[in-house]
Amino acid sequence: MSITLLRKAFLSAAMALLFSASTSGFSMHAHAAASEEDQQGAVAFFQEMSDAAFAVMRNTQLSKDEQKAEFRRLFKKGTAVEQLGPLLLGYHRKRFSAEQLKRYTDLLPDYVVAIYTDRLFDVGNEEVSIQNTYTQGSSDVWIVTKVTSPIGGDDLRADWRIRRLDSGRFSLLDVKVENISLFQTKKDEFMAYLGRRGIEAFLKRLSEDVAKASS
Repeated sequence: MSITLLRKAFLSAAMALLFSASTSGFSMHAHAAASEEDQQGAVAFFQEMSDAAFAVMRNTQLSKDEQKAEFRRLFKKGTAVEQLGPLLLGYHRKRFSAEQLKRYTDLLPDYVVAIYTDRLFDVGNEEVSIQNTYTQGSSDVWIVTKVTSPIGGDDLRADWRIRRLDSGRFSLLDVKVENISLFQTKKDEFMAYLGRRGIEAFLKRLSEDVAKASS
């Protein structure tokens, strides 16, 4: 796989993981500092999350449809879409009615799964190894990983932003692949479409993308 294709596939995989790895009890309030305990917990959380996802992708006893179904189950179990989803809308969020926002949050999990699970299998054989960690603003923990293809080629750097929630559990907030923020990329895409076409056209597009991927 070329470096460009690997980057695109890994960005797609990371988008799915961004939602599926997020836990209940989500809060955007950071703790005062990322302690050594927080850093160790973030690494353990990341390892558990990635092991579970790759175990599904690499299970040769499952058919492709069964693998997708299992990943959907993991996604549905841990999604924090009601909290993360509205943040992707940026300043357009205030233009949504309560009914439109509910339709959006209902659609978003199926949209992410439908659009990105096929591409997850493009990176199922890659190796993701932790290189180091660093903190941001004395609050969040970034885990720096190296993504290596088994068929050779250049490695990718992927940084995963993880925060301990008020509940004590951890959540993945963002992923940067070769310094490209996954969350910001999707937010820019959504905001641009909303600015051009409006809310109803945006919701229709999400619905059509889900239907197309499921057909």
